[in-house]
Amino acid sequence: MTKLIESLNKGGVLIFSFGGTDEPGEHTDNFMGPEIYYSTLGTSGFLSLLITLGAVCRHLEYDQYPELHTYLIVQKG
Repeated sequence: MTKLIESLNKGGVLIFSFGGTDEPGEHTDNFMGPEIYYSTLGTSGFLSLLITLGAVCRHLEYDQYPELHTYLIVQKG
């Protein structure tokens, strides 16, 4: 996340999706063939990190219900 935010120009926008859980976590899934590893900082963890990195949350949405999937639109301050 640090590299992504640092690579943005001032005012640049990042759209980022993640596992929308309350707490940090991880799991694997082989739904599309090969086993893939996923991890998340949890919603609060990502928001805290992005604020620390100087980004502003412009939109947060829990989508794909009942899946725990979330996306953020953030802008570099």
